[in-house]
Amino acid sequence: MDKQQQEFHKRLEGMAKNECVPQVNRNYLSDKFAKELRRARDASTKNSQKRCNLSPVPCTQILKSNIPGCDMYSSRGKDRPQCGGTSPEPVYGRSKLSPRDEPKSSNVARLTGFRSGNGRGASDGESDDDPSRRPPRRPLHSENIPPYEASNKNTFSKAAQNLEGLEEKVDCLNTQAQQLLKQLKREQTEREKVTELYEEATAELRRMREKERPATDMETRIRRLECERDEALAKVRTAQVDNEELKIKLDRTMEEASRDRQRWTDKASAFEHRLHTAESDRDELTRRHNRTLEVLAKMEQQQDEQKARITMLDDQKQEHLKQIENLGLFVKDLEQTTKQLHDKVDEKRHENHQAQERVTQLEDMLIKLDQHLSGEKDRFIQQQNDAYQAQVRNQEIRTEVKNIIRKKNSRMCD
Repeated sequence: MDKQQQEFHKRLEGMAKNECVPQVNRNYLSDKFAKELRRARDASTKNSQKRCNLSPVPCTQILKSNIPGCDMYSSRGKDRPQCGGTSPEPVYGRSKLSPRDEPKSSNVARLTGFRSGNGRGASDGESDDDPSRRPPRRPLHSENIPPYEASNKNTFSKAAQNLEGLEEKVDCLNTQAQQLLKQLKREQTEREKVTELYEEATAELRRMREKERPATDMETRIRRLECERDEALAKVRTAQVDNEELKIKLDRTMEEASRDRQRWTDKASAFEHRLHTAESDRDELTRRHNRTLEVLAKMEQQQDEQKARITMLDDQKQEHLKQIENLGLFVKDLEQTTKQLHDKVDEKRHENHQAQERVTQLEDMLIKLDQHLSGEKDRFIQQQNDAYQAQVRNQEIRTEVKNIIRKKNSRMCD
């Protein structure tokens, strides 16, 4: 039982850790107990055969009776030998059970260790829920355990408690069976003593009949010995009845123990099946969780890369906007200068009609200058736009090349 208890506690610890523990051998009745049962039965059969082979006392009243193992009388209280006009009543032995003291349902439940309410066993006021008899359990919840595993652990802890109750009940049944065996051995020794007394009484009667004595003394002594013999036979008969009742009770307890053991083994196998399914589901969920975490990490990395690219484009855009603003300011300055020149020309035209030719020449030159400046402005803006587009294309090409290199590296790693 020590090895089985160690395996059972290992199984409980494996349930607390969500690990897989090997199958437990649940043959709770030990071989020693079975050998003792066989030995007691063989001894009882041998003793009954020996008693049946004994020769009865040659007496008219004694010839009708026999030793334990055969029927003494046809019925209790009839055809008994009369000793001095009085018939002694059968004296029952001081055993715990007698034919008149049949065990009630409550006594049977107390002796067998089972209750009718919930099917849980208890003996001598002890309850199966004693926390001192249970092994220390690990905490069900921890920081590393997800919540969907904690609910499974609660069911497995309940299953472990049920298995502990099963082990305690089987131990109770083993102790009760050992007590019944001790009681059977005690009754067997008492029967042997009674048979020895019976043999001594028969030998004394034979010895007394062989001697020549007065008839009165002989009759009184014979009657006294017959009364003692009847009392001894009554004790033997009560002991035999008690022994049979104890055998019946032992068979009942053994049958109940086998049924309970089968029922609890079925429950344990069902719980083990549920445990394996829950463990497989947990492994599948952990695999899915790891995959989703990997996908999220890749998406976050891509998001960071896109954010960096967007910031670069924003910086480039700000630079181009600054350049465009500078060009606008330059154009405004040119326009202001042209206006000033036009004003000066108008003033000169009013002041001096002679300088009209010069003014016309200057106007032509200003027109050419405006055309040239507008062409230069458009050409500069076009060059800046072409440079910006080329830079954007180069950046996209670089990012595509980096992505291709990263994909190749990831494929090589896989």
